[in-house]
Amino acid sequence: MVSTHNMAETLGDRILIIADGKLKCAGTPFYLKSKLGDGYRLCILKDEGMHTNGPSELNGNKDAQILTMVKQIISAAFIFKHVDNEVHMTIPVQTDEHFVPLFRLLEDKKSELGIASYGKSDSRLEQVFVKVTKSCEGNKIAGIVYTSHLYVHLSP
Repeated sequence: MVSTHNMAETLGDRILIIADGKLKCAGTPFYLKSKLGDGYRLCILKDEGMHTNGPSELNGNKDAQILTMVKQIISAAFIFKHVDNEVHMTIPVQTDEHFVPLFRLLEDKKSELGIASYGKSDSRLEQVFVKVTKSCEGNKIAGIVYTSHLYVHLSP
């Protein structure tokens, strides 16, 4: 069965990712995400007053303060994306026990750092698929069409 990432994650018990006609990886959704995923995502939504249409020293300073605070608990955390008044961080998978102290610290410093809300999500299978298929891009020859597929095994 060929599937979308979302369906594969929900329905599949074994997933095969094929890129450029070669099997690149196989496993359960959990296994693939834990071995090839980027970890957890932490999204921090800043108060509207913290949002500007362009870069600002104040905004960058608050982002740096937020990152420094997160790194006090999880040193390997890093910012991977800014979108409007959101700061998106990647946090390694091996840090589960650190989330309670991190969330306590975020709650304590919300008003000081202009944090409206925050949330954590798991790595998605789509991220794994993109990572695996991007690793094949350097080996392409001009004029040849390459395809990538996601195959899902469903238990009876």
